[in-house]
Amino acid sequence: MFLSHRYNPFEELDRTFNSFWDDDSDEYTDFFSTIRVPRTKRISKEEKLKKKLNKLHNQENEINHYIKQYESQIEQLKKNKQQVEKKRSDISNKITQIAEEKKKQLETNQNQKSGNNDNQKSENRIFKKVHYISDGMEIEEQYDSTNPKNCYKIIRKQGETPQIISGEQQQAQIQQNKTEEQQQQKRQKLGNGLDEKLDQLCKMSGKPASELENFVIENKDLTIGQLYDKANELKLI
Repeated sequence: MFLSHRYNPFEELDRTFNSFWDDDSDEYTDFFSTIRVPRTKRISKEEKLKKKLNKLHNQENEINHYIKQYESQIEQLKKNKQQVEKKRSDISNKITQIAEEKKKQLETNQNQKSGNNDNQKSENRIFKKVHYISDGMEIEEQYDSTNPKNCYKIIRKQGETPQIISGEQQQAQIQQNKTEEQQQQKRQKLGNGLDEKLDQLCKMSGKPASELENFVIENKDLTIGQLYDKANELKLI
């Protein structure tokens, strides 16, 4: 059998007396105020209030202690936050720095590639300058494959104004000469040195061979200088 809790009538009294003997209770104060005790043994209301005040003071000190403790923790958390923000800023700066370095490296590679192309272009450059005299004529010619403006041709003849062919005209003349060469390969050789005279006259005048071929054949006994003078007189060139 289970033991049942037996009723104790004094339990209620115990709770009552515990409440009664509390120093803060008004019942305690009222009760002992009616009892005659020596003055030295009495507890005045002032002393009781002082005890309460002292107790509250202790509670306040305890609360202040916890406040300082939490404030210290808050300060530490703030420092931790600052450290995290600093690390985050450092990482962001490193990422930006890496991106800038990649950009500069890319620009450097592009510049080097461009420089290599320029060097290759310079290596493939064809430049020539000739100066010769033929049949009383002085011819000065310069050719630059990379810059047509550097190309020119000057034909000087005593007592006459020099004939100057600019770079653009020279380029056109070169193109015409290429066309003439193709046409020359297709047509039959004139023979007797007329092909050389025709080619030279075409170069000097800038005219295609098709316009001067008959003229050279009809005047096959003339020198290149005489052919040039007569072509000028006839306004063929």
